Amino acid sequence: MSRDPSRLRRYESDAADLHSLEPDPAPQSYRDPLGRPLTHTREQSGGGALRTFAALVRRRWLVIVLCTAVAGVGTYVLTNRETPKYSATTTLLFRDPGLSSELFGGSAFSPSTDPMREAATNLKLVTSGEVAEATARAVGNGVTAAQVAEDVRASGEGNSDLVSVTATDPDPARSAAIANEYARQFIAQRREADRSKVLEARDLVVTQLDGMDTDSPEAENLRRRADELLTLAALQTGNAEIVQLASTPTEPSSPRVKRTTMIGAAFGLLIGLGIALLLEQLDRRLRSIEQVEDLLEAPILGTVPENRSIGRSIGDHGAARIPELEPFDTVRTNLRYLDIERPISSVLVTSAQPNDGKTTVAWNVAEAAARSGASVLLIEADLRRPGIAAAANLQTRVGLSSVLANICHIEDAIVELPGGDDVNESYALDVLPAGPSPPNPLGLLESSRMRQLIADLKTHYDLIVIDTPPIAAAADAIPLIHDVDGVLAVVRLGNTRREALVSLRNQFANVGAPLLGAVINGGKPPASYLDSYRGYQPS
Repeated sequence: MSRDPSRLRRYESDAADLHSLEPDPAPQSYRDPLGRPLTHTREQSGGGALRTFAALVRRRWLVIVLCTAVAGVGTYVLTNRETPKYSATTTLLFRDPGLSSELFGGSAFSPSTDPMREAATNLKLVTSGEVAEATARAVGNGVTAAQVAEDVRASGEGNSDLVSVTATDPDPARSAAIANEYARQFIAQRREADRSKVLEARDLVVTQLDGMDTDSPEAENLRRRADELLTLAALQTGNAEIVQLASTPTEPSSPRVKRTTMIGAAFGLLIGLGIALLLEQLDRRLRSIEQVEDLLEAPILGTVPENRSIGRSIGDHGAARIPELEPFDTVRTNLRYLDIERPISSVLVTSAQPNDGKTTVAWNVAEAAARSGASVLLIEADLRRPGIAAAANLQTRVGLSSVLANICHIEDAIVELPGGDDVNESYALDVLPAGPSPPNPLGLLESSRMRQLIADLKTHYDLIVIDTPPIAAAADAIPLIHDVDGVLAVVRLGNTRREALVSLRNQFANVGAPLLGAVINGGKPPASYLDSYRGYQPS
């Protein structure tokens, strides 16, 4: 199992240079090569909530758009099906012309001392049923009293003595006719009611004249009073007059299609946002890096964007390095600088649940370390569902399970994959595939032979990366935790569930696992990171 000693010397030289550096005065606040803190941090600006809301809208945009569109279109269709109606308004002015004061020196009727009460009384009188019946008879053309009562509305105008009488009807001309006739009939009924009261008073005066001496001064006064009352009755106005007649409307008052459609769409938008918020609460999948930091309570060592090229990278060993794989160089560098005093030489890679991309992360981190000149061994310890051999097209029938079962020697099971291109120097990545699936994977992984194997391999390699099954699927990773320098948790946004990550964190805490940090799959790297590689050309 001989390895190129020049690679070992180069790595040891780099490590010696690092040991000569002064340690960070605050070692608990790690930083990546781009100068960003790796510890659990939060931006203090108020933009976090806005970004969270924007992310929600991006994820649930379809629900929001559908609700808004359905509500808007539905409102538009229903509104257009309504019969257009037209409104015409006649304005009345309530006032006492003062005729009784001219004739008698005072009011013939008891004046109201409460203007608000008088205004309310006037509104009540305007909407009386007798006026509707008289209006229906005057307008004719099949108009009924019930129709008039339904179409006419009276409203006061502030603290003034003005009352607006508005009639609404599908026929614009008829709406104006009803409004004007309604006002006329109201004034006529008020005038007739006031005239009747004055004539009743005159009848009382005439009754007093009966039996009196016609030449007496008292009789003369009563006759004069009777004549004045007759004059007052003839001059009654009902204390109301029309100050503005209704004109025939040219535009319908309802339905207001544009306004109603906009209101309907706005309600649909609110409903869509409400449904989106509800779906977010019901969706237990992790959606943001901040959520991972909160639940895992560990630094984020790298963020890998969603990209199909990354998913196929296991089979592209030795090919030209694509920009999408740069995050794995960041992860490798972060692991190397986490503890300068105690370099990390072995890492266990696992995830909370299947399909989080742990194998892809393990492969690319191992290859990134190999490209840097280190001697690296990738061990596939996922004996239940191995996939590296097939993905990398490794022509071997033996592997880790074969070594642990004493079927073959470790030298025969390790596959050396050479690499290098015009930019990078030649390098090699050693891979120990899983081998045939054993009947009892956990038994092999927790055996003393497995512990001894890892200890022996540490003396031959600068870095060992162990790919293990997801914690939620099997406990195979637990026995290996204390045989490595640290654990790397892989989380895929949109796939990993909150309770699964909490369970992983709790299991690590229970067994005292040295959790180094997390790698986020499907995340969006910070803009500064992307900008730093835009237009980058290797030298």
